[in-house]
Amino acid sequence: MHSADLQIKKTESGLKSENPAKIYSHDAIYRKLQPDRKHVWLVCAPKSGSTWLSVILEDYLGWARVSLVPGYDRREQEVDPLQLLRRNAESGNVFSPHQHCRYSVSTSEFIARANVTVILQIRDIFDTVLSFWDHLETHKKNLPMAYMDDTNWSALSKEKKVDFIIDLVIPWYFNFYAGWFSSPEYKAGAVKVISYEDLLSDPICEMKNILHHCKVEVEQQRLEYSLTKANTGNKSTLKNVGVTGRGGSLSERQVERIHKLASYYPKINFSSIGL
Repeated sequence: MHSADLQIKKTESGLKSENPAKIYSHDAIYRKLQPDRKHVWLVCAPKSGSTWLSVILEDYLGWARVSLVPGYDRREQEVDPLQLLRRNAESGNVFSPHQHCRYSVSTSEFIARANVTVILQIRDIFDTVLSFWDHLETHKKNLPMAYMDDTNWSALSKEKKVDFIIDLVIPWYFNFYAGWFSSPEYKAGAVKVISYEDLLSDPICEMKNILHHCKVEVEQQRLEYSLTKANTGNKSTLKNVGVTGRGGSLSERQVERIHKLASYYPKINFSSIGL
């Protein structure tokens, strides 16, 4: 047997004897990542304009786009570090687009060990309700927050549909916001918070703030081009109406229900989402 064939046989034998759980463990994956790589991750609440921001950032950065979600549908969008290996993203700079991921110990470990810079996109909670209603009227109802399907949705009045969102979907939002707002990373200023309202009002300024936080050089002309491209290009941004203040059409009863949900967290400041 030739020496090359012998080496291949030894390698195959070694792989067979290696525990697959160790090969693909999070610890093994993190050890494969180069320490000098940059990784920007857009974490966001649904209907916060995050698809639009993702398109802008992806075009401006020009980095490898790696989604950290192995599957969508009704599945929670938890981080899957294995996606980095599947996209051969161990060394180069990476941008991970909008992901509705709640905070947890696993999330914190990923941020620290993968050298991740988090952009957290938020939106007025009352406006969110109406934007979510718009979305469900025209898109699939496959949500991780609460079960709904076309048959049941079509049987509801508009008021009942909005009540469904407030009663069953918005509690997920408070879970999401409370987790991130209480995280050590947020309290240390390591998470860059961007509101939908500010981004809509002055996208150039907010994009510069994001890039400065990510330690990425700002080029005015290039930035303006990326913004124009996002607004006029072929990529869908899922913007329904693109205005603020829509939550003003909610009934007093519905507004009170949202305030009641917030009241369970008296030590968390929700003013940034309109409360």
